[in-house]
Amino acid sequence: MRSFIQMLLALLTLTGMTWAVWQGYLLLRQEQLGLPDGMRSAVIVFAILAIICTFMIANAIGNHSSRIFKGHQLPYRTALYEKCLVEWQAVLDEFEEDQDVKVDLRLRELEGRLALQASPKVIKLFREMQRAAGAEGLHTAISADLMQRLILAMREDLGQESDYFVRKEIQQLFK
Repeated sequence: MRSFIQMLLALLTLTGMTWAVWQGYLLLRQEQLGLPDGMRSAVIVFAILAIICTFMIANAIGNHSSRIFKGHQLPYRTALYEKCLVEWQAVLDEFEEDQDVKVDLRLRELEGRLALQASPKVIKLFREMQRAAGAEGLHTAISADLMQRLILAMREDLGQESDYFVRKEIQQLFK
């Protein structure tokens, strides 16, 4: 939703700038100002370039501030994801693999922290993993697949790329 609002504001700004340039063009086109044709054209071109440069600089400042914010969140998210994986492993270790156990995972402390700091994709996969473990059991293929997807989403959230080879290695960890 935030991206949509930012895009809408940028579009409105660009529309306003275009209208201002057009009005300036119409003003410069008038013969009453006494500017030669070449000078009027140069003023119009420079005005358009100035507006485009201003828009590009504003966009670069916004992108940079977004990267700085993500950089400040990185240590907190790393610690949270590590704790989440440690807690999940502790739950898996409590039950043997041959036990047919359906567990209702209630990791409330982690849920609250995930809701505050994690990306929407991580939150969604964490909830799916909890539901699958509660309905299907801990040591099922569905739970293992969701855990792999959760780890990949966490890696992406931390800025790590997950190419084909990383995905294959993570699949090998859960076999």
